[in-house]
Amino acid sequence: GIEGGVLFPVGIGPWGMELDASYHNQTFNAPFSAYPLIQYYEYTQDEDFLRDVLYEYLKPILTFLEAWVVKNEEGVYDIYAGYNEGSWALNSVGELSTYRMCLRYAIMASEKLGMDASQREVWQDLLDNLAPYTVMDYNGMPVFAMAKDSYSGDKWQGQPLAPNRLTMEPVFPAGEFGYYSDPETFEILRNTMQVLDDQNTWPG
Repeated sequence: GIEGGVLFPVGIGPWGMELDASYHNQTFNAPFSAYPLIQYYEYTQDEDFLRDVLYEYLKPILTFLEAWVVKNEEGVYDIYAGYNEGSWALNSVGELSTYRMCLRYAIMASEKLGMDASQREVWQDLLDNLAPYTVMDYNGMPVFAMAKDSYSGDKWQGQPLAPNRLTMEPVFPAGEFGYYSDPETFEILRNTMQVLDDQNTWPG
């Protein structure tokens, strides 16, 4: 229902395969899937690929985002979606991180290719004002929460109680945090990793 926008189900497969047609309340399947295209461009610096593949892939993702976000009273853009299959939440870490990744690369591509200057301003506004990640207290430590608020049992329940590995999506695939991040962010990341380790939530 959003003209020019794209929303992928969880189980989209290669060559048009449909492995699971359900959306599970998530909107970040399309932006998450931008990662291999972004990495291909990063490693090759192929401007034809940037123009004809990556940029064309990102634009409908951000068309959806522009229509989906809700601007709150503070001028911040909120996203309502599931942080995990079947959940419903406000400003989940998965949506925030992967959409930020797509916004950064669309803005870069627009500048490099000299295209869509007016749309670039819209994307920059979204990037500058997209809701921040939620930090919660967990056993006396600041950690990244799954979302700002979660909805269950016909009411808003507050931040999801236990972090899991999805809280690290700002690191991978989004690449927003890394070696040059500030010390405060590093502390939160280390704390979150420690909670993950303590909970033994890693696959395998």
